[in-house]
Amino acid sequence: MKVFLSHSHRAKALVRADPLVPAQKYIHVDRRVRSPDSADINAPIRTAIQEEADFVIVCLGQEAMKSEWVRREFEWTLEREKFLSNFK
Repeated sequence: MKVFLSHSHRAKALVRADPLVPAQKYIHVDRRVRSPDSADINAPIRTAIQEEADFVIVCLGQEAMKSEWVRREFEWTLEREKFLSNFK
């Protein structure tokens, strides 16, 4: 099982310390994003959400509600759900 955790940058340490999602179970996209050959930082995140993750957890808080990244990740999650619902 692979879990993608969507959260604000400020909540990163708190979210990743949560015992409900052990470190080995979530997708470490930020390592891929920081690689020097990653010109488009959207691509690896979108791929992780739409193709690799079994679950997406969106951690909401005041900072996350203001975050453009969290909004974008949520939109990619909704796109995935719409796509998958066509196969039911």
